[in-house]
Amino acid sequence: GDPGALPDWVERFRFSGDLRVRLQQDNFSSSNAPPAVLYDEYGSGTNYADTTNSTVDRSRQILRARLGVAAIINDQWTSAIRITTGNTLGPTSTSSTAGDASGRYGVKIDRAYMKWQPNSDIAFLAGRLPNPYLSSEMMFAEELGFDGAAATVGYSLNNQVRFIGVAGAYGLKENSLGKDRWMSGLQAGVEWRASPAVSYTHLRAH
Repeated sequence: GDPGALPDWVERFRFSGDLRVRLQQDNFSSSNAPPAVLYDEYGSGTNYADTTNSTVDRSRQILRARLGVAAIINDQWTSAIRITTGNTLGPTSTSSTAGDASGRYGVKIDRAYMKWQPNSDIAFLAGRLPNPYLSSEMMFAEELGFDGAAATVGYSLNNQVRFIGVAGAYGLKENSLGKDRWMSGLQAGVEWRASPAVSYTHLRAH
């Protein structure tokens, strides 16, 4: 045997990760209303804008670290998990503020899902998913996760025209004594590729 060869199971894992360090400066106008006034008007908490500071400039260092692994079970099944720094106070921010030398950064599960792809045109995902829709940063934040299930479908009419579709249902809040909150989404579109360098995609979403 080849002494440098790796076992087959090692080649079934795909690792990914990134580290981001950023200096952030928040400047507030001296004419802003004080926090007490804004709190009376808008409240405070994860469902409202942060009104704890509206007048004092702030300079801080932001850190984000992420590590993911995907296990290719076979030709059709894949499982994936990703951990990241951050907190549970918001749906998108996975960054931590540096400056607490006596503390530690919290680590959370950011992605955990199974994917079944019987062929190149159909895929089903379930768990805490990445964004399954074709979108831009104006529609969905990069760090936003979806708790639920989604299906993606594609059909190529020819080398230039391809139809695409995405459907999914996602849990927003589980209530033990009441009705659960869910969000559903449906997207359909067509992609026209005039040349390898020029393409146009038209989407409709609900």
